Amino acid sequence: MLNKAPNQFAGFTLIEVLISMAIGVTVLIGVTSAVGGHVKSNADNLKMTRLNKDLRSIMGLMTRDIRRAGYWSQAAVDLTDGATDLNRNPVIGIQIADVDGDSPADDFDCILYAYDAANNGDIDGDGDTDANDLVTDLDFDLDIDATDRALYPIAASNAFGFKLRNGAVQSRNAAANCTDTANWEDLNNTNTTEMTALSFNHITTSVVANGVAIRQILITLTGRIPSDTSVTRALTETVRVRNDLYTP
Repeated sequence: MLNKAPNQFAGFTLIEVLISMAIGVTVLIGVTSAVGGHVKSNADNLKMTRLNKDLRSIMGLMTRDIRRAGYWSQAAVDLTDGATDLNRNPVIGIQIADVDGDSPADDFDCILYAYDAANNGDIDGDGDTDANDLVTDLDFDLDIDATDRALYPIAASNAFGFKLRNGAVQSRNAAANCTDTANWEDLNNTNTTEMTALSFNHITTSVVANGVAIRQILITLTGRIPSDTSVTRALTETVRVRNDLYTP
C-alpha cells in the first residue's frame, strides 16, 4: 500500500490569519497615531512661531519708534536763545488714551506722540522754522490737545502713534486722533494673527535733577491664532523715552 507524502505546502490556519491581522492592525494604529501626533506637534509649533514672529515684529517697531518721541532738533537753541518761556518743545507731549472703553478704565490702548522726523525743526510742515514750530503745547500739560493743534498744527510727517482696533495693531500715518478710523494702517493680517490686547502705561516719571525727568512707557501686547484660539502669547516691554522731559 502506498503512503501519502505529507503536504509540504500547507497554509496558515484561520486562527493564525486572524492573529496576524490583529497584530498588523495594532501596529498600524500605533504608527498612525505617532505620525498624527508628530504632524499636530509640527503644526502647533508653526502656529506659535508665526504668532511669536508677528508679536515681536510689532513690539519691536513700537518700542523703536516710541523711543524717539519728543525729539526736536531745535531743543538746544531753545535753551540758549535767552527766552524766558523755556520748554517750548512742540513735540514733548506723549498722550495715551483708552479707546475701546473696556475694563479696567486705565487700560490705555492708544498712544500718540510726535518728533522732528526730518531733523529740520519744521514741525508744522510749512517749509520754515518759525514761532509756530516753537510753541505747540500751549498749556504745557504734556499733551497736544485740540486747541493746540488748531493754532499750531503738527504736520502728518511728524505725527506718530499706535492703537488696537478690530484685532489689529494700527500705526498712525497722519495727524489722526485715537478715535479716528481713517489714517490708521494695520500692522498685522487678522486672518493669520489676531491681537487681542494692547496697553500703554506711564511708569512713574522720576526726576533726576534740575527739572529733568526720565519717562518710561510699559507696553503689553497679546495675540492669538484665529484658527486655533488655544495658541496665544503675550509680550511685555518697557521703553525708556530718550528725550527727557524738562520742566523749568
